[in-house]
Amino acid sequence: MRFMIKKIIVPIIIFIFAAGGVYYWFQAQKIESVVISTVSSAAEGLIAHIVKGEGIDIKNKLNITYKPMLPGDTERSLRNRDVEIGTHGVLVLAKANLEGKELRAIAPVYYNVYSLLVLKDSPYQTIEDLIGKKLAVQPKISAAFTGPQTALYLKGISLDKDFQLSFGNASEAGKFLDQREVDAAFFFEPIASKKIATGKYREILEVQKLWRESTGKTFPYLVFAAYEDWLQTHQSIAKKYRKSYLEAANLIVKNPDILDKYKGFIKENLGIETDEEFKVLKQRFPKTLVTEWNQGVINDMKYILEKTVEFGILSEIPKKEIILELK
Repeated sequence: MRFMIKKIIVPIIIFIFAAGGVYYWFQAQKIESVVISTVSSAAEGLIAHIVKGEGIDIKNKLNITYKPMLPGDTERSLRNRDVEIGTHGVLVLAKANLEGKELRAIAPVYYNVYSLLVLKDSPYQTIEDLIGKKLAVQPKISAAFTGPQTALYLKGISLDKDFQLSFGNASEAGKFLDQREVDAAFFFEPIASKKIATGKYREILEVQKLWRESTGKTFPYLVFAAYEDWLQTHQSIAKKYRKSYLEAANLIVKNPDILDKYKGFIKENLGIETDEEFKVLKQRFPKTLVTEWNQGVINDMKYILEKTVEFGILSEIPKKEIILELK
């Protein structure tokens, strides 16, 4: 009798395991879809184009629909749930959580890559020389404002108190500077590279460099984020997207010549036209990219939040964990 039961049960168990294996294999092959915000004129826009161009998303069983928008709109779009994953500054993410928006950082974008530029014939050599002067910067709600703001506190300088600020997007900031309506302007990559390559501008401050020299830590400041309730049912999509983005970022860092393949997109969307501009872009752009997502990167981001509380920029660190490793 025992032998007969064993004879029946063993095949059943084997069948169950086999069926389970087939199910999970099919699940692994399933292509999932996601809608993500992007800025065509910024680093994430270029990498989004490379993710698609190299078929990295399809390789990782993901169908991405990118929604192009202006830099200042990406965070608002995510908070309004117009997209499922969007870019967000770490500080603004923390503030959103303190306001009840349960957003979680799930992947990196780039370091705090903002550069302060002046016209070549400008008398100003340092940020201290510009105190009380006119600066162009992007809107306060954006990472392009809170990034430089945080780093400058290391020098005891308040971006919104020590300068006369003019707000606008990168194009508007460039016009303000060219027409000498402001004395200096902050630009993110790769726009900073383009302007430096023309020979008409000088860089007097690079935010990431200031942070590294002052703290010994990196400044991974822009992240991809999603709502916690969406992540509870779509964690596999989040991990696939992180994998896709990091693959593209590593591809650029290890082989900057891959950018040659995308000269058309770069010219049309980033305004990089001359050989000199492209040469400077290939030198500077790979250094801006975060190529891993691990506890070291996460700890550096938590340090940023600790410093913003110390500086009085952030009232407190959110009680819930807002930066997820998603192993």
